Amino acid sequence: LSMCGSTTSTTSISGSLADDGGSGGNYSNNKSCLMLIEPACADSIILNFSQFSLENGYDYVRVYDGTTTSATQILNATGTTLPANVVATSGAMLVQFYSDAYVVSTGFEASWTTVLASANPPVANFSKSTSNPVYGGSVSFTDLTTNSPSSWYWDFDDGTSSSAQNPTHTFNN
Repeated sequence: LSMCGSTTSTTSISGSLADDGGSGGNYSNNKSCLMLIEPACADSIILNFSQFSLENGYDYVRVYDGTTTSATQILNATGTTLPANVVATSGAMLVQFYSDAYVVSTGFEASWTTVLASANPPVANFSKSTSNPVYGGSVSFTDLTTNSPSSWYWDFDDGTSSSAQNPTHTFNN
């Protein structure tokens, strides 16, 4: 994909990316281009540069871990040093290319791959502090869920619920 073409976003889990000069050609002056890479179910997105040559100090590639330039910047590169792999962990990566009005060079080429979310969903399980709670007594629940849960929802079947991992609840009937 050319970053400066008509496509400004993609949901592809892998692909290649370059400035408007394409493979081996020089990029143009006065470019300000954005490409959002946002595959569904991405745990992380890895950007690997295979070529990098920009006017040092004036033209740059910036990469953000998110969907906007307000997200955490994870790369700010200029010059001719090939950047190390860049990893976004938010599920989205925004790549920004900028060139000023003067010197041009062969630019950059990169490819991305996506690490998809685990295919193993959490399996709910729990233990409780007592097998026969006394009317009006508290019961402590301990989460035993496997496969890395990230949130909890307990419905106590009396009109109340909890989002705590290990809640305590008093049953009135």
